[in-house]
Amino acid sequence: MPKRYNTMEFAQPDNSDEGESDNVEFMKENFTLEDFLAFKPTREVLEQNRLWDFDKKCDELLEKFYMAEVDFCKCNISTLFINETDYANRGYFNAVVAHHVKPVYNLDVIYDDLSLCKLFMEQHQDRRAEIERERMQKLHETYKKTGNAGKTFDWSTKSYK
Repeated sequence: MPKRYNTMEFAQPDNSDEGESDNVEFMKENFTLEDFLAFKPTREVLEQNRLWDFDKKCDELLEKFYMAEVDFCKCNISTLFINETDYANRGYFNAVVAHHVKPVYNLDVIYDDLSLCKLFMEQHQDRRAEIERERMQKLHETYKKTGNAGKTFDWSTKSYK
């Protein structure tokens, strides 16, 4: 698991490859896929890129498979695709397959966009502090709901006082 740092400094872009590579290395070492998926702008970019990559690699294969299955079922007088005309539902088939296949994200898309990296870095500490505050509040509320909140345990009588 990557190391986590409390202070995060992002090198200012100075139009040099050295500063950019330092920033990319810093992000690779300190952030995981879950961090990027928790931040809405990076999640949208990753999801869009995943779907585009899936369509590019699998669309033709899925289309051929769907058409072959429809033709096979129609030739064998199967009722599975009885209402299928002109392969109108193949888009739904592709969407179902894309939804149920384990997602594979390419983080290089994030690393290549310096403005997105900078935005992510600027807001990361605030998001972490907010998550920690919500976690502590939930723990506190759970503790208050217990019947023994604020009481001490007496070991001699084995009861709360």
